[in-house]
Amino acid sequence: MAYLEQLERVERWLNRIRAPNGVPYKKKDEYEDFLWAFFQNCWHMTDWIEMDPVLPHPWKNVKGDALKVDSLRLTEGLANRTKHFERNDPTKSKSTVIADITVNLGGSGGAFSDGYRVLDEKTKTWVDLLGLAQRAVEDWKALLRSHGLL
Repeated sequence: MAYLEQLERVERWLNRIRAPNGVPYKKKDEYEDFLWAFFQNCWHMTDWIEMDPVLPHPWKNVKGDALKVDSLRLTEGLANRTKHFERNDPTKSKSTVIADITVNLGGSGGAFSDGYRVLDEKTKTWVDLLGLAQRAVEDWKALLRSHGLL
């Protein structure tokens, strides 16, 4: 089923935004590309689920259900913000991203701090993007299980 292939793709993007084997990324741009690609692919699980022609039963309100989950609500905001630059729909949640990346350019065992956070306008709290990404994948799996799709 196509949506399961997309879930696997999302998990591969998640693995890319973790410091691979403890080795930090050498370029900030490379890390940011992987980070934004993760959130875009993660949110677009909704499209893959809606359009999958072989689903055992249709899930009519996948986007509405996903937006009820905080991690996926923020994922939607980040995906659309990084894809479209600004939000056109004032009814959707807004997010502010702060990028404070520290990259160790050499040596082994160096510390890696992505330092990327998003301000959740709904809760007025800052959320670490790597933690958000990990929760979003787990929340997608929970939603899929609740609909008998995983």
